[in-house]
Order: sequence, then structure tokens, then C-alpha cells
Amino acid sequence: MKYLIYLCAVIGLVPGCVGDEDPPVASASQALTTTFTGTIPVNGWATRQITLTATSDVSASLSWASATSNLNLFLSNAAGTSIDFANGAARPEVVDGTALPAGTYTLGIKNKTGPSTAYTLTVTTTPVFHAAYPGQPVPGSVFWGAAISGNGDPITRHETPAGAPLALHRTFWQWNHRATNLVQAARDDLEHARLPWVSVKTPSWAAMGAGTHDAEIDQMLVALDALPGPIWLTIHHEPEGGGGVNQPDDPAGPAGHVAMNRRVRQRITALGVDNVALAPILMSYTFKGASGRNPDEWWAPGIYDFFGVDHYVATESSLIDTAWGAIRTWAAARGVDVAVGEWGMRGTDAAAGARVHAWYDAAIGSATDGRGARVVGLSAFDSNLNSPTGGWELFGQQLSAFRDLLGDPRTASINDE
Repeated sequence: MKYLIYLCAVIGLVPGCVGDEDPPVASASQALTTTFTGTIPVNGWATRQITLTATSDVSASLSWASATSNLNLFLSNAAGTSIDFANGAARPEVVDGTALPAGTYTLGIKNKTGPSTAYTLTVTTTPVFHAAYPGQPVPGSVFWGAAISGNGDPITRHETPAGAPLALHRTFWQWNHRATNLVQAARDDLEHARLPWVSVKTPSWAAMGAGTHDAEIDQMLVALDALPGPIWLTIHHEPEGGGGVNQPDDPAGPAGHVAMNRRVRQRITALGVDNVALAPILMSYTFKGASGRNPDEWWAPGIYDFFGVDHYVATESSLIDTAWGAIRTWAAARGVDVAVGEWGMRGTDAAAGARVHAWYDAAIGSATDGRGARVVGLSAFDSNLNSPTGGWELFGQQLSAFRDLLGDPRTASINDE
């Protein structure tokens, strides 16, 4: 998606636009101000055009030099339909447009009375962000959170010490919990300003994909749809290798996993569920040649809202490694954002804390860094469960950095939705 706004001057009766050489660019979370200048003759008109490539709020303020002149300002769309006008006698004259769709708009300036005069037209545009899927944060922000050991308590573990909510909360469930514990956990998260990201293990992938369990899928989706906020849903995370290094968790294999998720997407659409975003979660190891896997086998277009991955480094090194670059490049080629369901790295000293900050900062800048898909969520695996090579629970400076970033103004919040 593009969150860019280009403003250009179109010569009316007189030229003059500050910064014509390089059209200004703004992100979805930034206001952009551009100044046009010129001179308007007696009884004259001048026009300027602005082109919006995303839905935006527009405000224009017109001032002029001559105290005995009276200039009026008009804003209209490409069809010539008036949006706003200002025809008073005082300086400045101001017009506004709210949530204007992408397109070209004209600002007309009329010298109603008085002599020729120099004028200054200041135009401010503010992109209006529209999430492409439930829980997509505004560019320049990221959902920051954790999976806590055994679906543990976020309040005592992080929120009380940090004085801020756990913006993203990962929890894990079995199929018999799909309409009970899973839903209650999501409800509790929303009530505490957390974005729930729930994973659920399923019956046979082949049976799921064939529609055998549609009534059960519907039961889960209807219960989630009744909740008052966005939910991220993953159906059987890390499906590639639970039964061995290269053995899928189910005999149906990658095609079966895709078919199962396609069925869930079909049920989401059929039921009109509008607050659930569906995403797979693969292992970052799958993107390494040594895995012998092809991530394309686990993906199909038209099913998922974004791409999820679990990413670990076994040494005291950065998570921003070659595998991470490959993941972002791969996701960008498929037109989807990336979120990390579990991350973990070693170390507890100041350097480890700095790596946590670097990981977060890289996600914040991912919408504009040109290195691949945007990163919308980062969830630490704050746990020692299922960790045969050693636990990943946050300690020391990693823990301090993690909690500090919960209160960072760039951390996304479902309250901003």
C-alpha cells in the first residue's frame, strides 16, 4: 500500500510554488505542509492543484500582502464540485476537506476587491489511515508483546512493572478450547488493551480442509466475532517440523495445511466475521537452505491477511540476520505484512538490551526502509517451555529493554483503532 502524498503546483495566472523540484512525501502518520506563493492581479484568479494518492484531510490557509485587497479561497474536486469556500473579509481565509479520497483537487484564489497583491497559500495534508485487516497498526508503529510461559499472567509479569499494557499477547490452545478458554483469553486481552494473537491446534488437516469440522470452526468464529476488538488468529502454528526436522505435523503435509486454512477463510467470509485477521506462523528455519523446505508450499494467495513467523537466534547475536532479510523479502513479494509470533535471542547484558532496542527500531522503520515487507507485530517468547536447547525467558537487560518499550509512544495500541 502507498501512503504517499504528492503536492504539485499547476500554473494559474501566475507561477510560484515552494519546493517544486522534489515533490514532498508524507507517510500515513505524518502531516505534510507545502507553501505556494504568487501575485494575483486586480479582479484576477489563480489556481493551484493538489494530488492525493491516499485518503487525506486537507486544510488550506490563504494570506496576502495588501491590506486593501480582499481575496477569497475555494476548494473543489476534479469534477468541479465545491467542497469548501471562504469569502470573508479578514486574513487569512481558510478552507478544509475531511477524508478526501485519492484524486486531484483545485484551490481557487479570487481577488474580489482591491489592488494586485502577493499571496501565500499554505496547504497541510494529513493522510487518513485505513487498516487493510483487523489490527493492522498505523505505519511508524508496531504491536509489541509476548507469549508468557504457560499462557501466564501479563499483569504481574510485565504490565505492573512497566506501567503499560502488553500491546500484543500470544496464547496457545487446543481444539477443545476453541470456543471457551481461547475466546475468554481474547476477551480478557481486549479488556486490558491488548491485541490477542491466538493459536489453536486442530483435528486432522485433511478433515478440516474437507469441511468435516465446519460447525466447530463456525462456533469459534462466531464467538470471536462477538468480541469488541481485533483478533489475530493462527490455525496450527509452526506446522513444518514438529514430527521431525523435515516432517510436517500432519500427514496431509503443506497442501493439507493450506487447504485447512483456506476452509477457515471461507468460513470467515461466509459468516461475515470482520474483526479476525488470519495468518500462518512458519519457522524462520524454513527460510534457510539447510532446512530443505520451500516456504511457497505453505502459502497460497487469497487466504491470509498477513504472514507470521517464529524467529530465534541461538547465540548472542542480532535477530536482524540473513534469515530475517529473506523472510521480509519473501513476504513483500506476496504483498503482505510480517508479524513475529515468537522471538528469542541469548544474552542478559547491556549489549543484549541494545539488541532488543535495535530489533524494535528496525520494525518501526520497516514501512519505509526498502528492505522488504513491513513488520507489524513482535512477540517475545518469554518462556522456558518446549525449549530443548535452553529457555528463552526474558532476563536482565533484555527484560528491562522489553518493558521500557511497552511504554514507547511508537508502540501500537488497539485503543488507536
